[in-house]
Amino acid sequence: MTGQRYMLYYDRATSAFVTHVMLEELGVAYDLQHVDTGSDAHETAAFRRINPNMLLPTLGLPDGRTFGECGATLLMLGDLHPESGMVPRIGEPDRPFFLQWLFALATTGHTTIRRYSYPSEYTTRTEAEPATSEAAWRQIDRFLTIIDDVIAGDPWFMARGFGPLDIYTVMVLLVVPAERWDSVLAGRPKLRRLLAAAHERDSINRLFAFYFGDA
Repeated sequence: MTGQRYMLYYDRATSAFVTHVMLEELGVAYDLQHVDTGSDAHETAAFRRINPNMLLPTLGLPDGRTFGECGATLLMLGDLHPESGMVPRIGEPDRPFFLQWLFALATTGHTTIRRYSYPSEYTTRTEAEPATSEAAWRQIDRFLTIIDDVIAGDPWFMARGFGPLDIYTVMVLLVVPAERWDSVLAGRPKLRRLLAAAHERDSINRLFAFYFGDA
């Protein structure tokens, strides 16, 4: 796919960060299309034709097809650029491990941090929002313990080296409030090392600041 360009539909303070880092790490050509979620530009009829789910990130392939979901964009980009070695190929022994934890980060991890951050979307009773958020936090805490247990590399999630699971883990950890950092990282040494190493990478450090402010 040399010489062809991707299109990343993004807004700041969104999980487009994940796909953006992957594009940078692959070193492929891409363009950016800003979608102003503050003015609900992602909910217009025009954007709905690009992504019926009306979410960011949305990735445009060089052939014009568009699709979303962080996990899907990471997997597709890795499969389209196997020379990077970032995504195991079908038949490689660590492909099942990669797929399991990619989907776990996308479902248990990403959806739970959203429930924690936006409890009003998950209950019809205002008085239940604090309990909804706290229940989500308990699930996040349990999930992070599992992640620390299964990290197979040092410092990276996979023994093969830095890859999509590391990018997605940084995104999931974004939700941790400052007052809970010490408790989250205490007793989770693999997670601590992964996070520290990730923020030493230019792509993550630079784009984290771009999307969310300084790390």
